[in-house]
Amino acid sequence: YSWGNNTYGQLGLGYTGGIETAPQKVMTNVVKIAAGPYFAVALDKDGKVYAWGDNYSGQLGTGESAVTVNIPHEVTSFSDNEIKITDISAGGYDRYGFALALTEEMMVYAWGANNLHQVSALNAQSYNVPTLTSLTRITEVSAGDYATGYALTETGTVKAWGNNTHREHGTATPAAVSNVTLGSGNRAVAIDSGYAAAYAITANKRVYGWGANNGVGTLGSTASVTYPVQLTALDGTVAVAGGLTTLALGGTDNNGRILAAGLNTSGQAGRGDYANVA
Repeated sequence: YSWGNNTYGQLGLGYTGGIETAPQKVMTNVVKIAAGPYFAVALDKDGKVYAWGDNYSGQLGTGESAVTVNIPHEVTSFSDNEIKITDISAGGYDRYGFALALTEEMMVYAWGANNLHQVSALNAQSYNVPTLTSLTRITEVSAGDYATGYALTETGTVKAWGNNTHREHGTATPAAVSNVTLGSGNRAVAIDSGYAAAYAITANKRVYGWGANNGVGTLGSTASVTYPVQLTALDGTVAVAGGLTTLALGGTDNNGRILAAGLNTSGQAGRGDYANVA
């Protein structure tokens, strides 16, 4: 189901434009959905990938030249080559969207905008079909809301590539693909990314964050974080979701509750006011 703004056909309902204020049915047999800026990607129960919405940077991955697609189109390069996908993520900014897909062989494909090397370090051209990255033995992927990609390895190492303007790699000296250092003995079990910021949950349920605070407290303060730091207020968290507003499930003495930090000008922190939470 989808609802909201449909300027680029991102609701996938067969038409472009307008606003839907109530959920509308898009497709069935979906096991995961990922929303990027003005486009969406879906994964079905058979491991096939579908995409729709804005295609300005080739972020739909279908090889089409159409600027917008208002119904789900399959990313056929996977099924044509008998590649089964187990995880997807969509990110980017404005009309520079990009997407990631994880195969059952634990390899990563990327496509879409590449102006800041969020798809490939080899060049800066957009990719309108999925391209295989060098990443292997990956268990989870996350496409940031700006232009950085993240992956989690089976041994608990976080990988980062793409833009590093706000230290999204967790270091001032990034590599084409950086290993994000969480500190000795800390093994990540889950990752997520927001607007120029990223998060990792460790095996002992500590949360580390790094990158931009965007002046609104995305990472719990107003200054950017140039290397991963423990977000102690979120200790015990079992899931985290990033954006300009960060949401976390659980936390010390808050099991089962939702915690929020960052932008709150529209009340998105859900605490009954409009002040940013830092």
